[in-house]
Amino acid sequence: MGDFRKIKGKKYKRLIEILFKHSNRIAFVADYTYISRDIIEQFFEPIRSYLIEIKEPNPTSIYYFHLNYFTKEFILEKSDSLYDWDFRNYYPENLMFFKDEKMVFSIITHEEEITYISEEVQNILIKENLISKLF
Repeated sequence: MGDFRKIKGKKYKRLIEILFKHSNRIAFVADYTYISRDIIEQFFEPIRSYLIEIKEPNPTSIYYFHLNYFTKEFILEKSDSLYDWDFRNYYPENLMFFKDEKMVFSIITHEEEITYISEEVQNILIKENLISKLF
């Protein structure tokens, strides 16, 4: 769906702002096959107070956080691209944005695959020339 690999720097920041505007939760996947629980726990320490829940379908955990100014800044500080969110960088991966229980955006980072994007967000990204077309 579109060429999200080209979205870096200022364009990445704009993408995150759009996703935050249309979401109120974010989730990350931590696969303990590739990265230790301790590394993930340390990684999330700065935003731990915004943690909603952790779901643990072994060998992974899915961390859900409230979206707010602090979680947005954390995401922008840690990464300059959607594809930085990868266990090879010692990061959790597979960002998922939600509005309540409804998914807005989802990516499988290591497979470089956008698995879901809402029609509303798609249209905004096209209008702002962040992506040129949809597949």
